[in-house]
Amino acid sequence: MSALLEIILPVFLVIGAGYLAVKFKLFAESGVDGLMKFTQQFAIPCLLFKAIAELELGVYFTPSLLTAYYGPAVLMFALGSFGARLIFGRPWEDSIAIGFACMFANAVLLGLPITERAYGASALDPNYALVAVNAPICYGLGITVMELVKHRGEAPMATVRAVIRAIFHNALILGLALGFAVNLSGVAIPTVASDALDLMIRAALPAAIFGLGGVLAQYKFEGDLATNVWSHRPKSIPIQPKPL
Repeated sequence: MSALLEIILPVFLVIGAGYLAVKFKLFAESGVDGLMKFTQQFAIPCLLFKAIAELELGVYFTPSLLTAYYGPAVLMFALGSFGARLIFGRPWEDSIAIGFACMFANAVLLGLPITERAYGASALDPNYALVAVNAPICYGLGITVMELVKHRGEAPMATVRAVIRAIFHNALILGLALGFAVNLSGVAIPTVASDALDLMIRAALPAAIFGLGGVLAQYKFEGDLATNVWSHRPKSIPIQPKPL
């Protein structure tokens, strides 16, 4: 138990620091917005770009790893969506959004720092492999189903365009896509560019989890409490040791 606390507690202390800083007006809410925009649109895409650009694709993209993580994720999406619809009687649009919340385990903001603390930086490659296909599987599934529900009765091509537009407006996905392009092309990242990326990457996760605490301070647990509990049941964080 003490080892577990030593690994996990520092991450949540940083989140708590962000929460308290905003709660006690030591850090402005507008500052949190800027911090999260920096991490989500710049620093974390840089992290994902470099990780995928340098990842040994043939080693870590294994069916067993992907099935172990995304099988339960897709199941949670189905249970969350149909549960919200059939148990709580929510409209289909709300139900899909609730299923979307059930599907995610926060594999980047919490999964990466906790995995690094537990197993070291060399153990992060399986997590990067999971994150790399998060867009086509989780975002792709959730956004596609939502767009089908929102545009039901419209022309199929309009729905397809809406899905593609929604997916590729995400900076994280663009970072991953560029990383794959560099990896598959075999082009090496120039040393100067790699060093610049490292500067951005070192800021990514600490800033993001501090900002996450600040975001949490801006919300209250209210509204339809039963549905909130349904959509925020505990979900696993993928902590994967490096394969032998």
